Amino acid sequence: MSTNPQSTMGVTIGSTMAHGAPRIDLNERYGPRAQEFASRDRNLDHVTEHNEVLSRQANANFGDNHGVINQHVVVQDTPSQRRGILACLNPILNASHTRDIRTSPPNSSCFPGTRQQVIQNIRSWADRSLVLPRTPHIMWVYGFAGCGKSALAQEMAKRYSRQNRLAGDFFFFRGSADRCQLGRLATTIASQVANAIPATVPLIEAAVKANPGLATQGTTSLVAQFDRLVYRPISSIRRKLLLKCLLRGPVIIVLDGLDECEDREEVATFIEQMIDFFDKNPLVPLRVLVTSRVENHIHQRLHSSNQVRLLDLAHQTSNADIAAALDVAFEKGKKNRIIACDESWPPSDLKARLVQHIGGSFIFMTTILKILFSPSHIDGRTPVDRLPLILDMAPNFDDLYRSILDPWKHLPHFQDVLSTVALSLEQLSISQIADVLRLRTVDVVHVLAHLHAIVQVPDDDRTPVILWHSSLQDFLSSVERSGPFFTPPSYHRNLAYWRISSTSVFALEVDCPIALESSMPFVTGHWGRFVVTLEHHAAAFNEELNEIIKHIRTCFPTQYQSALTTHFHTPVTPGTRNCQLG
Repeated sequence: MSTNPQSTMGVTIGSTMAHGAPRIDLNERYGPRAQEFASRDRNLDHVTEHNEVLSRQANANFGDNHGVINQHVVVQDTPSQRRGILACLNPILNASHTRDIRTSPPNSSCFPGTRQQVIQNIRSWADRSLVLPRTPHIMWVYGFAGCGKSALAQEMAKRYSRQNRLAGDFFFFRGSADRCQLGRLATTIASQVANAIPATVPLIEAAVKANPGLATQGTTSLVAQFDRLVYRPISSIRRKLLLKCLLRGPVIIVLDGLDECEDREEVATFIEQMIDFFDKNPLVPLRVLVTSRVENHIHQRLHSSNQVRLLDLAHQTSNADIAAALDVAFEKGKKNRIIACDESWPPSDLKARLVQHIGGSFIFMTTILKILFSPSHIDGRTPVDRLPLILDMAPNFDDLYRSILDPWKHLPHFQDVLSTVALSLEQLSISQIADVLRLRTVDVVHVLAHLHAIVQVPDDDRTPVILWHSSLQDFLSSVERSGPFFTPPSYHRNLAYWRISSTSVFALEVDCPIALESSMPFVTGHWGRFVVTLEHHAAAFNEELNEIIKHIRTCFPTQYQSALTTHFHTPVTPGTRNCQLG
């Protein structure tokens, strides 16, 4: 229990003011706008007045309007309460800016001294006072693949975390099982809000107690989850946040890579709800920074709303930014080499050509630098030898990927390993890739060792292999773009069947239903991507349905019907045409 008056919403009576909570004269600080601000929030004023009357009648001190009258004291959350909320919400722990970016992509950060103008543009929006009119609550930072969206999101999340203004952040990534879906977005953000704004803890806790489904994936819609676990708790304490926000600025939520999320319809609904919430609550001290590529389902809803400020990165990356980043990278690259390069390298004319060649794409630059400073045993060349060759590459992703892949396409199992790594809905380890393909781990390593420019290869067989950028998946999934490197849908079938087999082994160690539920998204995701190619081939579809039923029955001889129902949400028998994936 605490009697700290700063935990209240400003309804401080009796002796609580004697503890020294400073009064701030908003009229003196902000003039007539402060009065306008207060008068527009009539509903909250009414609640506050009602609380004051009850307080005088009952000799009570109200906290954060949680609906509970506390005699003489203000109830604050405790660390144990927050731990309880976190456990209940089951957040994704590697979704925020504090994740290890080497093992949980995107592996992006701003080079020192770069993107200063863009950062200033974002800060001027995020820091703009609530009492100033016509400031949108949402900023959409968009641009092509590799233009630095994730690096900027990472930078802004770190900055506002240091200022204690970051309410939450979430970095989507295609290929990461949890972070390419919206299923745990609301609970993850809510747990971060509870940590960042302790006054929301009782409100979030009360919401979950009233409706336990809010904390369970798949039982409540994302719209309802975000409304009750994020929007309402922050909105309910906005008066308490007001003083802090007037002095320091609104709190921020950062959502990076929204286009990496596969739930397109739900993403569209989520955006519509967010815009509607801010339309109805113009004074809530919250701003949301969204970054993504220009996908139609996102663009349609964000580009024309008055609640959204647009920032197109296509014209925001200067040659000076690229040159500054190259200076840092060259110095680091030369220091890390056994054979030191000439201090004058690269000459100014080659550096100028390289800046133009990169064309404003930070991911293109990063990939080029990985090739440039790769170990000499890879191709027998030094960085000095490689730079002229790099300048002769066509300056686009497709040609870059082809130039990286083409020299090694003759390796045994090259296509199998590349396709499995690129298409898997979860990041797989070397041993898992070997298991999928029924290869030795040394065969997998032999291929991956030559692809370090586009994948992160771990030092052991158990750590996941990670794509540097999801654009590789787009490239390999298009036969027109990738040509001989195209990954056919049959690899999705391989991954689905492998997971069913591996789950049967896992089921020996834990309860079978738990094992089945954990594998269901992976299996149905991959098998669904395969069978959609059989949509107009009834005979082939029925044959494949018989095959997967046979495979499940082989793996789960005593519980195969339960396994079928888990993955298809209905009892399935051979010849069924109307099965529904999980």
